Amino acid sequence: MNSQKGFVIPLIIAVVAILAVVGGALVYQNKAVAPVVNIPVQISTTTPLVGGDKDSHGCIGSAGYSWCAEKNKCLRVWEEKCEVVATSTSPLSCTCPEGYVASETICNPKCFYSTPRCLMPSVMCTNNSTVVDPCPQFMPPAPDFCAGGKIVNGGKDANGCQMPPKCEVIACTMDAMMCPDGTYVGRSAPDCKFICPTASNPSVKVLSPNGGEVWKIGTSQRVSWGYNGNIPSNYKLGIYLNSFRLGIIDNVKLGIYDFILPNELFVGDVVSTLTSGSYKITINMYDGEVDLGNGNPNYNWGKVVATDSSNNYFEVK
Repeated sequence: MNSQKGFVIPLIIAVVAILAVVGGALVYQNKAVAPVVNIPVQISTTTPLVGGDKDSHGCIGSAGYSWCAEKNKCLRVWEEKCEVVATSTSPLSCTCPEGYVASETICNPKCFYSTPRCLMPSVMCTNNSTVVDPCPQFMPPAPDFCAGGKIVNGGKDANGCQMPPKCEVIACTMDAMMCPDGTYVGRSAPDCKFICPTASNPSVKVLSPNGGEVWKIGTSQRVSWGYNGNIPSNYKLGIYLNSFRLGIIDNVKLGIYDFILPNELFVGDVVSTLTSGSYKITINMYDGEVDLGNGNPNYNWGKVVATDSSNNYFEVK
């Protein structure tokens, strides 16, 4: 009986231990497995998409494109420069002035490719790699252009072209001074000083045409000259094309004579036809006092006190 108790008690203890181990394993398994929960995922719609930011010209900035007015398109500046390359499909070697670009035989201002386009004129290329100046050309002012005032800058026009100089009249006081020769003079601009006439002899110098020019009959032409010395107000100039008389100028100090070249001119008192050939300009200065009589081309203009001619011949066609 005592031996059976000794066997049962250990058996009971072993069964209890096994049950404890199995129960603990079941509890651990139930705690380790978590339930599955479905959590909705939200996607942000506020982040900008690449390519969705076009400007007013349709250029996509996020892709690196920007508007190029010179080429009138969108481009990436690191791939293609935003400037118009001077190219020409013409056999001419087209050279354009600063601010212009070549397009075949035309030089267009760069602002022509802007928006809005500018109003500056285009210019033509020529076969000697030069272009026609888009600005008007003006002859230099005559030596006595602004004797009674001050020459000032003429400024620029709407296209940026330089305009001819202007003369600002300076008013001096009306008093007078007697010179050593007994004559009286008033004050002279621009310094309003008294200037007595010098005793030097008068002279005249042909400035243009002076050789190599071409004059066409029926076109506008100009003769210009310089002068020096004491020139009384009654002195006159006679302008001649070889023996043809172009005109008589009452004001020696004018410095220029503009005219339309006719096909007929006076030779003395006879009208003659002007023909093609080589010519020189001769300018005579007359003292306006001596009457040389009828039939003489110097009639009533006086004697010649100074004269000059073109250095070389020019052509009349």
